[in-house]
Amino acid sequence: MLGLRLLLFFIVLSGLPAPILAQASIGLSSLQSSGRLHVGRKLEFTKENSAPITLDDILNNKQPLDWQQVGQETVNLGFSNHAYWFRFDIDNDSTQNQSILIEIGYPLLDKVDLYSVTKKNGADTIQSFSAGDLYPFNEQQIRHPDSVFPIQIDAGQFARIYFRIESTSSVQFSTNIWQPSKFYENDRWEFLVWGIFIGLMVIMGLYNLFLFFATGDKSYFYFVFTALGYVGVEGIFSGTAFAYVWPEYVWWNDIALIVISSIALASLARFSKLFLDLANRMPKIAGLMEVYFWTCLLCTLAGFFLPYSTMIKITAVFVAVVPISAYSVGIYLWFQGLQSARFFVLAFSFF
Repeated sequence: MLGLRLLLFFIVLSGLPAPILAQASIGLSSLQSSGRLHVGRKLEFTKENSAPITLDDILNNKQPLDWQQVGQETVNLGFSNHAYWFRFDIDNDSTQNQSILIEIGYPLLDKVDLYSVTKKNGADTIQSFSAGDLYPFNEQQIRHPDSVFPIQIDAGQFARIYFRIESTSSVQFSTNIWQPSKFYENDRWEFLVWGIFIGLMVIMGLYNLFLFFATGDKSYFYFVFTALGYVGVEGIFSGTAFAYVWPEYVWWNDIALIVISSIALASLARFSKLFLDLANRMPKIAGLMEVYFWTCLLCTLAGFFLPYSTMIKITAVFVAVVPISAYSVGIYLWFQGLQSARFFVLAFSFF
């Protein structure tokens, strides 16, 4: 259901202080035809340790910084208590002034502060922006699930882009430069697909709720919460839940992933036990599913009180353990000839 990516290795390079270009710049001349330019391999990053780093520290070389090159399209630094700074260079090598969008593509980042630094009459000109899920959605300059920033670059001008990320969630994201019209066109297709998905899942949930009331079979009841929980988790990961369901409730958005994931996992454990009749067929596994059920419910409550950085790691363990356990049991019972296990495994494979 939920995927937590592993920490990737990075190639370490020495960075040069601004405003000298430390890495190859990204030319905008091809943006008109392509609509999007990937930034990932041109990114450099450095980590804040004990002392905070400000943009002034970077521009005036007040602290020795170890800039390292990302070297791949997607940044993935895992969970960290530290903030990170990133930078890349843009060269408007076209003959026209350019209005572009810079997208930091991961909705769960807490704080993203971005700065565009250009030279004008020998002095730095700075455009600054803030986004992230710790800011009310309706207060962000561009209302989008990802962090998106509008940048103006004159013809023939260089710009160095810095952005600082501080987050209790996994620091993982893609970085893209978009032509605005292409960005919004791509968005329309993504939201169409997402809308179809939500519609199908809601219909499935309502159908199983009807079966529960019609038959009294409790497995259908728990399947409803499993399916709707899955929709909720996907809505959180895609940022659409924060954008359209609770845009002003920052406090809830901060814990929603823990709470909804835990409810979905608890429901999956109980649904697996009932649907596969584990109490009669595999009593010890039925007991294990009950342990999962109550532990995940406890995590639901703990999500309101314990730090997110602690609970997300605990939840991640159950995200791996509960589905794998249920899926493995389903496969075993399928090979034992249980017909309902076949439907269970096939439905599970779909998700």
